Amino acid sequence: MLRTMRILTSVLLSASLVLAACGGKAKPAPTPAPTETADTCGVQSSNGVPTNAEQCECLGHQVVGDIGNGQVACPDGTTEVAKIQYGIEGGVCCQAATAPAGE
Repeated sequence: MLRTMRILTSVLLSASLVLAACGGKAKPAPTPAPTETADTCGVQSSNGVPTNAEQCECLGHQVVGDIGNGQVACPDGTTEVAKIQYGIEGGVCCQAATAPAGE
């Protein structure tokens, strides 16, 4: 009977050690995806104004390239945010107009 008690004690002690070694640490919470801001788009050095097509699109704006005649303009329903470096001729960064309240 004494031998059975020692075996049972050894088994319980081993099981306790295994369980203690396996648990304990909680998984870290997943980090949310960053939202696109002036800082993540790289425009902080230019006071929040995009200077190239990548920055313009990162901010959710539309790039319109100059076809070579110098008459580049934003399409109807958008406003010019800035002139940008784009291709050989350049371009403009256009932001969609916001609808007035109540529409």
